[in-house]
Amino acid sequence: MRTSANEKQASSLSGTLRFDIRRAQVRRLSLEEQRAHGDAFRRLDSFESAIRQAAELGDALVKLMVDGLARGLLQP
Repeated sequence: MRTSANEKQASSLSGTLRFDIRRAQVRRLSLEEQRAHGDAFRRLDSFESAIRQAAELGDALVKLMVDGLARGLLQP
């Protein structure tokens, strides 16, 4: 459901995104393929979470370093 093709199907009415499930593009897969895809999507979701956490930690580190430099607690 998160594919770029399906995201293009979402429409905006007064700032609210609406998604018509009837227009979604979903491939038909065997049960074995569904399980493999499910596992891959879980790994991607986990990777996305890790990347977001790394970005948040990076932002926090930069703010701490800027404060430390500005207060003279860190040397350039």
